Amino acid sequence: MAFDQRAIAIECLGRSDDFDPAENPVVRIEIGRLRRILNRFYEEEVSRSIRISIPLGQYRPVIEEQFIDSDRGYLPELAANDAKPECLSLLVQFATQGEESAALYLLRHQMRIGLTIDIGKIHGVRLLVALPNEEGKVGDSIDFVMRVVVSATGNGFQVSSSILQGDAEQVLFEHSEALAVDYDHQVIGRLLHHWVSDYFDPQVGQLWSLWLELRRGSDSGENIPLHAMFQYHQFQAQANKQNFEKAMFTVADAVKRHPGDRLLGFALADLYYREMIHGFDVSQEPLRDGIRHVREALRFDPGNASLHTLLASMTFFSKEYDIARMELEAIKDCDDTGYSFSFQRAVLQCLMGEWQAGIKRIALIVDQFGRFPAIYPALEYIYVLLVNDQSAIDRCREKVRQHHCESVVHQCLHFMEFSRFKSDIAMVAVDKEAFSARVRQHLEQ
Repeated sequence: MAFDQRAIAIECLGRSDDFDPAENPVVRIEIGRLRRILNRFYEEEVSRSIRISIPLGQYRPVIEEQFIDSDRGYLPELAANDAKPECLSLLVQFATQGEESAALYLLRHQMRIGLTIDIGKIHGVRLLVALPNEEGKVGDSIDFVMRVVVSATGNGFQVSSSILQGDAEQVLFEHSEALAVDYDHQVIGRLLHHWVSDYFDPQVGQLWSLWLELRRGSDSGENIPLHAMFQYHQFQAQANKQNFEKAMFTVADAVKRHPGDRLLGFALADLYYREMIHGFDVSQEPLRDGIRHVREALRFDPGNASLHTLLASMTFFSKEYDIARMELEAIKDCDDTGYSFSFQRAVLQCLMGEWQAGIKRIALIVDQFGRFPAIYPALEYIYVLLVNDQSAIDRCREKVRQHHCESVVHQCLHFMEFSRFKSDIAMVAVDKEAFSARVRQHLEQ
């Protein structure tokens, strides 16, 4: 097989024979993701006789033999690898309850692979390999343990998960779900996506507030990446201007000191996006600097779909509509069931005029998780005004006031592409200035 973009797209990704890599960067994105997964795999403190890598700028894998100490033979030696304190470190444990069977083995194996892949997409979470010490504990470097147990029942299977702090036995969160004997594999995917978002997503994940408490005592400022990520997640927990200024200063400084760090790079890109959405007006040129930084971050993490979404948003804000749509087109086939990624895509859909699809997607996400950032009531309020839903207008206005997101409403009005409304919402084209004045007047009532 030829290792060029067109051949990979046709043979591996199922694209048609007229695929043009100059117009569609999907191969570069997927190869970047595969390269990142391989690199992470070999970061583990495990000796392996073969190493597979994909050099930057190439698509052909390189297979190399590696020296193994003869005293250890060819079986990999499992060892604990140190957590990065700026990450949420997680140990995942799987078990089968009751008698083992082929069906249980396949279910457990499917969930292990799916959960590992989904957690690997979450920024700031680091999966660890760990062994118990002499006292039977797994070590101080682990923040949380996730235990997944699968068992057979009379009419199917039971899947249970529990989250524990470190090596303590007290359960922080738990969930259980029944599966039919002939369960659909997509059901497993949805269950895993929900677990990952509910526990680990930076915006709604229930474990981040606990992570902040764990790190608060060690937040001395000596560890620059830790200090920066602490401030970033502090802003995620309370999205006000004071927390934003602290996060922006510390993360931007950390990126200067650690150029190329993918975790810090994404955090800074996300902060630029939120500065634009909230209208915090902290940076001198937030839009220009944000676009420049996201493009720089993509050099080190080209397969990051969330970075491409942020770039699409910021180029849209700068009225580079063709570039924004091209970025979205490049990642349209990416899995977007994670909370933050899916939410940002839906926000951009709304602002670009695709209100019916965008607001419906956001409403489903909010209903599923029961939590939302301030931009949701802002968008919901604008939407009911656009469609002139009198029964919902006052209710949505009160929600905007309750969540103090009036400034977010005005930022959204500033960025909206009004010329597209008539093609999505069945109404005549809206005059931007007149509609903005109407919203301001209504908010002041």
